[in-house]
Amino acid sequence: GTKGITSPAQIYAILDGALPASYKIDSEVIDFTPRLLSGDQHSLEIDVKDVDEKPNRWKPPLEAAVIFKGLILDVGAKTLSLPAPPKLKMEFYGDSITQGILLLSKTPGPDGSDATQDYAFLTARAFDALHNQVGFGRQGVLREGFGEVPPAPQSFGWNYQGSRADRSFVPDVVVVNHGTNDLIYSSEKFLPAYHDYIKLMRQAYPRAFIFCLRPFGGYHEAEIKSVVESLADTKIIYVDTTRWLVESDYTDGMHPSASGHFKAARELIRAIATKTHRKVVNPIE
Repeated sequence: GTKGITSPAQIYAILDGALPASYKIDSEVIDFTPRLLSGDQHSLEIDVKDVDEKPNRWKPPLEAAVIFKGLILDVGAKTLSLPAPPKLKMEFYGDSITQGILLLSKTPGPDGSDATQDYAFLTARAFDALHNQVGFGRQGVLREGFGEVPPAPQSFGWNYQGSRADRSFVPDVVVVNHGTNDLIYSSEKFLPAYHDYIKLMRQAYPRAFIFCLRPFGGYHEAEIKSVVESLADTKIIYVDTTRWLVESDYTDGMHPSASGHFKAARELIRAIATKTHRKVVNPIE
């Protein structure tokens, strides 16, 4: 779907396990198979590289989105049932860092961004987990995001305004990376807001491990740690990210580069494996 879209998103298509091919969604039809395929059965994986953080992506009609309408198949071809999904489910909540903004370069928009090289995507892949990666640029617990997105507690549980997230998806592990964009708010305002946000998550997912990350830049780290300690829940865990990244691991001083995300993922994978005793299926090296 391209109607009303002012900034086309970018996706990757992986056909039969080959290397990802990048596409800009600026046409209603994309030919993923320009060459004749050999064999009778094929697999197609589509991953979102980036949806522009700046245009309206919350209030319909959306100006930035991936709208998948279906597949056009050859005569006689048919779709097959999906294989059984991974048993482990993970969910990541954050801002532009979790979205993968400016991961590739300082170029704004989808060209400089890549959610599939992001710490969240890499972490989920390491555990062979089915995952949701929820990141909205500029969003905080108190601060509104770009694209008319409300603060994190108000967007929790929604794809966009009027569209509820899939309630059948119940994660075993939740990772929260918020606080960076709340640096403009005082501790007195941030602490109770973060407390209520984590409580909201606990109510939604009573059995999940909830990992509360110290933002990579250290913003509101004392308040986040204090909230985790005050909740006294053995499955709500504070993750100290101090020294995970250094200055050279960022593209602009705020957003990690691809190598920075890789380093963060490696540390986060270790922290999750230690606390949950989940096996790392696809180690990253």
